[in-house]
Amino acid sequence: MEYQVNLGFFEGPLDLLFHLVKKNKLEINNISLAAVTEQYLAYIRKMQELDLDFAGDFLVTAAQLMELKSRTLLPSYQEKGDDKKAQPHELVTKLLEYKKFKELASQLREREENRGLFFTRDNEKLIDEIVSDLPEFNPLENVTLDDFREAFIKALRDAAKREKALKEAKEDDQPEFRVEEISIKDKLLELEAIIEESSGWITFGELFSTTTSRIEVVVTFLALLELIKLKKIKVSQNQLYGEILICREG
Repeated sequence: MEYQVNLGFFEGPLDLLFHLVKKNKLEINNISLAAVTEQYLAYIRKMQELDLDFAGDFLVTAAQLMELKSRTLLPSYQEKGDDKKAQPHELVTKLLEYKKFKELASQLREREENRGLFFTRDNEKLIDEIVSDLPEFNPLENVTLDDFREAFIKALRDAAKREKALKEAKEDDQPEFRVEEISIKDKLLELEAIIEESSGWITFGELFSTTTSRIEVVVTFLALLELIKLKKIKVSQNQLYGEILICREG
């Protein structure tokens, strides 16, 4: 079963929705991103095994839609005195960077399978085109996007184990195991409280250690991205491959 968005006036895949918005075929202000997210969460609840690539693609496209909607709602995105387009939000840019590298990896993997991996001038041109589009800044202080993604994947795997154990423990007590409904709004407030109460920094692992399902991990991660977008938290890393640290901004 393929993931489909249903908003009444539109039904289809998420990437098509984003394409139509970019081409001004659909009005971004008519799109409820909360509804899109809730439908996504309902979809992955039905999956036997979470597809991590699918989860990553959703985060990229959802962040792009969030960025487009923010531009229409927030005056700060308007350029004063000229008609220049507002610069994309740093987080969205980094997510797009991840998507570009993912596409590059996919292309190189395909070539390797077809005829072996040879770095020809064609490969170099492809890499140069991608690298030339990458931003010089990094909104995640000393943290690579790959590390951030790997931490998210680990949190998903750990939560899947806890979810399985909890489900098995409850099978004797109740005939049907139901995942608790979690809203992004509630999770935002919860994360802000946890980070506020922490003395200094809290690790990424600690923040996700109490999640009991993959659904909760995804909602927590989306809430974390929103806090980064709002510049309410800082994300850092003291050493290569070290723990990812989170603290309140300011």
